[in-house]
Amino acid sequence: MKITPSYAVMLHPDAPKELLEMLERYVHIHQPVSFLIAANVEPLGHFLEVEMFGKDDKEAPWKIQIPVSYVLAIADVSKSKIRPGFLQGQ
Repeated sequence: MKITPSYAVMLHPDAPKELLEMLERYVHIHQPVSFLIAANVEPLGHFLEVEMFGKDDKEAPWKIQIPVSYVLAIADVSKSKIRPGFLQGQ
């Protein structure tokens, strides 16, 4: 079963450097925004559980819980191709 990307989780610019380093293989950067491509997101109180994809096809999806204070926004990308252009208005 193939998992398809549905969300882009934009990380707050003030997110700790340690978090970004831990997610290095999963964080996509389109200056000035860093974001994660996710199959699913689930709010869990003060955390957001994210099932994310790696930068390349070799990385298996991985789940992590991120404090919501480090999440800037969540974009629905399920109906379009994933590209940095989703950060721009249409």
